Amino acid sequence: MLPVLHHVGLAAADPAATLAFYQALWGGTVERLAGHTLWTLGDLRLAISPRTASEPTTWARGHHLAFALPATQKSDFLERLQHLGHAWEEVHGRTYLRDPDGFVLEMMWTEATADA
Repeated sequence: MLPVLHHVGLAAADPAATLAFYQALWGGTVERLAGHTLWTLGDLRLAISPRTASEPTTWARGHHLAFALPATQKSDFLERLQHLGHAWEEVHGRTYLRDPDGFVLEMMWTEATADA
């Protein structure tokens, strides 16, 4: 039996600000789930919970979420980041940014496929 990934957990200094950031980028739905907020976008679920004092305040570059998006959406996405006043950097054709808690997000720009 293969496990199914239910969600990725993110510990946030300000869960409301982190949730607002992800919703401003992509929309999605929100529900409460056993002590944390579950943000859902398609098959992706982020469980956002308050960070405790003993948890790190920043994240290493190796810790990240990687998203695959059609290359045709890149300019719109970067315009949205600019509108939000949010910094990003381009590395090897990918776009990297950090969420409000410093968690790294990687945008991988793919060519459109027939089923996309």
